[in-house]
Amino acid sequence: MILIPCTPPAYRAILTQPLKSVREILVNQTAHMLACYRKNCGTPSASSQLILPNTMKVFPVYMNSLMKTAPLVGSTELSTDERAHQRLAVMAMGVEETQLLLYPRLIPLHNMELDSEAVPAPLRCTEERLSEGGAFLLENGHALFLWLGQACPPDLIQGLFNLPSIAHLQPDSSVLPELDSPQSRKLRSIISSLLQQRPNSMK
Repeated sequence: MILIPCTPPAYRAILTQPLKSVREILVNQTAHMLACYRKNCGTPSASSQLILPNTMKVFPVYMNSLMKTAPLVGSTELSTDERAHQRLAVMAMGVEETQLLLYPRLIPLHNMELDSEAVPAPLRCTEERLSEGGAFLLENGHALFLWLGQACPPDLIQGLFNLPSIAHLQPDSSVLPELDSPQSRKLRSIISSLLQQRPNSMK
């Protein structure tokens, strides 16, 4: 994966260069790689158009995600220790872990088959997929997020939280109740399956 060789140098560079300079280098590298592809490999097309193969279409998305990681954003909300920990953690990752961190899996829950043991097939992780009537599990290898739309089916809310509707759910809740319902058992089974695939525990 092209992105992997870009990540360690960028994370090492933030120790000696301003974040703004490192981010500009990543932007220039991305533009240079795409220009080289257009010149040497691309299909002839209009000067304003760049036709990429499916395997490269998400490359700019990955680079944008890399620039939004905590060490490269420089957010004041993170302590120096936490930023250093994240930098070292990402530098030690392999291809699959880095890919998952920068482009998380979005797993739909509102239409999951309760009698099946399989994890639902993930969707393309875009804002358009987050429908108001849906429920999704977002996983990036380090944390799990449960996203619930305002029009999420009441029977799903009842099965997962033992509450009549999403309006009764506390937004800052971080504990998933263990209920004896098909929806709760299925979701906990999905989470257990995801945790078994990761070398580290997820939040």
